[in-house]
Amino acid sequence: MVSVAKVAIPFAVLGALFLYFQIEGGTADLYGKLPLATDAAAIERRYYTTIGLLYAVVITMIAAPIVEEIVFRGFLYGAWEREWGWIRAMLATSLCFALAHPGAMIRTFLGSVVFVCLLRRTGSLWSPICAHMIYNTLVTWPLLGHVIVVRSHDGIERAESWILEFVCLAFVVVALPIYVWIARTKRTPEAP
Repeated sequence: MVSVAKVAIPFAVLGALFLYFQIEGGTADLYGKLPLATDAAAIERRYYTTIGLLYAVVITMIAAPIVEEIVFRGFLYGAWEREWGWIRAMLATSLCFALAHPGAMIRTFLGSVVFVCLLRRTGSLWSPICAHMIYNTLVTWPLLGHVIVVRSHDGIERAESWILEFVCLAFVVVALPIYVWIARTKRTPEAP
């Protein structure tokens, strides 16, 4: 469930960026300002090749979530939580996770916050690993990736074409602080 709710984050970030650019002086040249792909066919060709599909499955959906969760939530968060407390450790870990993903820093920072909260709520590193795997699978190109990163030029500057992103933004603005608040009480793993 957390993985599915986390899918709202990339949409929410796009909605927030659209609003920001609207306030800052208009939405002219959104393709130059937003992290949107312009050549859907090139991305599609990448994922529909044997190598591209293998990369997506082995690296994106399996290896990366395992390694990233062990490094960021297992080692870094665990060490920093003991030293600094959970909020500062969560923020530092999320910043490091975002820096490791320079093309998507805002959404990976927020995603890391969700994964830390999931770790705290369950007491098991397997929970964020599984949630990360499910999330990466959902946002991979053939599923939702094409919806998140590709948008046609038609109506991109009109707010009505961003309804999904605005709904996701509202959800994230309300749900994320509640989830962090719920995670304030750490669950310890049960002894075998």
